[in-house]
Amino acid sequence: NSFIHNMGGMGGMMGQPLELARQDYLHGISSFLWIAGGAGVILSLMLGWVFSRQIVRPLDNVAAAARRVADGDLEQKIVTGSYGEIKDLEASFNHMASTLRQDRELRQNMIADIAHELRTPISVLQGNIEGLIDGVLPDTQETLEVLHNETLELARLVEDLRSRKKS
Repeated sequence: NSFIHNMGGMGGMMGQPLELARQDYLHGISSFLWIAGGAGVILSLMLGWVFSRQIVRPLDNVAAAARRVADGDLEQKIVTGSYGEIKDLEASFNHMASTLRQDRELRQNMIADIAHELRTPISVLQGNIEGLIDGVLPDTQETLEVLHNETLELARLVEDLRSRKKS
């Protein structure tokens, strides 16, 4: 019986190094998992930042171009090299800028045309009135009719402008 007891004692002594090895192994695994988890978190944050920059950078370009358009610089064109929805946004923005440029050109041409059309009757009125004031033109019915016709022409031009604004 004491022999068995002594053997059990030896078995207990042999179990102790095994238990220490097991604890060292579990501690090593635990440390590895913590390090791997930390590295995974850091790597995922870095990749998330890189991918978010790929999305945010083209949007920053669109926002900057939109601010320049709002300030009156209609020569903006965006080329981001992106894909998907950002590419659609790029195409829409470029179309909008192009349309605004064309509208501005049309408006400038229309204003030039209007100024030209108004200049003629105003010049006739001004010349005839100066002639009347200086006594060069006689104060006759015919002179007053010319002046009246020019005022009617001005009224017609203004009415045309007003009616175009409504349509």
